[in-house]
Amino acid sequence: MLDPIIDIRNATVVIDGTEIIHDIDWTVNAGDHWFVLGENGSGKSTLMNLVMGLAWARSGGSVRVLGHRYGSCIIQDVRKQIGWVSAYLQDWTLDHMPAANVVLSGFDATIGLYRDPTPAETGKARERLEGLGCGKLLRRRFDTLSSGEQMRVLIARATITDPPILVLDEPCCHLDFKSREQFLATIEDFTSARDAPTFIMVTHRVDDIIGPFENGLIIKDGRILARGAKAEVLTEPLLQEAFDVPIRIQRFNDRYWPHM
Repeated sequence: MLDPIIDIRNATVVIDGTEIIHDIDWTVNAGDHWFVLGENGSGKSTLMNLVMGLAWARSGGSVRVLGHRYGSCIIQDVRKQIGWVSAYLQDWTLDHMPAANVVLSGFDATIGLYRDPTPAETGKARERLEGLGCGKLLRRRFDTLSSGEQMRVLIARATITDPPILVLDEPCCHLDFKSREQFLATIEDFTSARDAPTFIMVTHRVDDIIGPFENGLIIKDGRILARGAKAEVLTEPLLQEAFDVPIRIQRFNDRYWPHM
């Protein structure tokens, strides 16, 4: 049996004296697509920072990613094997950079491009943008693109090294309905590819969770409230407890649509 692609044990993260996530155990196997759901401030992004090596578990906890135990490996080398698509990158990316340079920064997992790319890298960036239907954006400044176009560029950046893990951290929060559905359709196409990475979708919106994400984790106040198959996790009682509102759920076309 293959080792898990992510294996977190007894992980507690304390930042500035405040416990953000507590006693997290989570195992992700290669090829299993997970969603991580919870209200804002529940600890979802801190959990992803733990996976990315941007936050550290308190003594007694352990984090292993792609077979590497954090604390005894070179984090930057592991980080280069994790693609990251986040709405927050839209704010952090240097606005004056052309889209091609944003994509090229993915080779080094940096925010910004700090070296001259090779011709092969430039060619791959062009091919990746063209494959996403946005080759025409190659020389456009990132800050002149629509939010939907920016997310496609960030997908190209995240996948440029063909990483085995792809984290989608609140990717739809700046998108209008049409752009969101186009983005989610793009992700669904990616998950169906033969060599698709393991996807992790972090969101506070139930209706962001598309068909391929069959495994789910709900976080409440820094603790795991529920985990398991999607149908077992996205129940009205669990969602009502997670969000403290009387959510009702309607299922349609393998999507879960909340209403009050």
